[in-house]
Amino acid sequence: GLYQKAGFSVVATAKKNNTRLIAVVMGTKNKADRTRIAARLLKKGFSQFGFIKVLEKGDKLGNPLMVKNGLIESVELLVEKDVELLLSHKDAQQVKHHFSLPPFLTAPVQAGTVVGTVELQVNDRFLTKVNLLSARSIPAKTLWQRIKGFFKF
Repeated sequence: GLYQKAGFSVVATAKKNNTRLIAVVMGTKNKADRTRIAARLLKKGFSQFGFIKVLEKGDKLGNPLMVKNGLIESVELLVEKDVELLLSHKDAQQVKHHFSLPPFLTAPVQAGTVVGTVELQVNDRFLTKVNLLSARSIPAKTLWQRIKGFFKF
């Protein structure tokens, strides 16, 4: 639209590959400039940003977690859900994982139990937090198995 004191303005939107961007242009001298600037902003946005899948449900992540008194000594950690984030292509290469895990688990452990979390960050900027699940069930050792393991028969 046009408001004499503010100049020509427009709010434009476009969608490409599941990414919708909005451009707001205000204060141009004519309609042609307004349209050209909005188109340039949208084109630049699509070339530099996009939704990027940074984690996939069921992916193994981090080091296995030790399991105390379990028939198996450690368990793999799985990502609870898919994570897609709107990121610049540059930032997508710099996503860091910060784990919050206990030092160990104590058997029994059920498959799919939430055992910790991972925070995703770029340049110390928090993006999201995701649960980490135990990949399998681990039964506890019986008393006899624990005694036998202690004496190493």
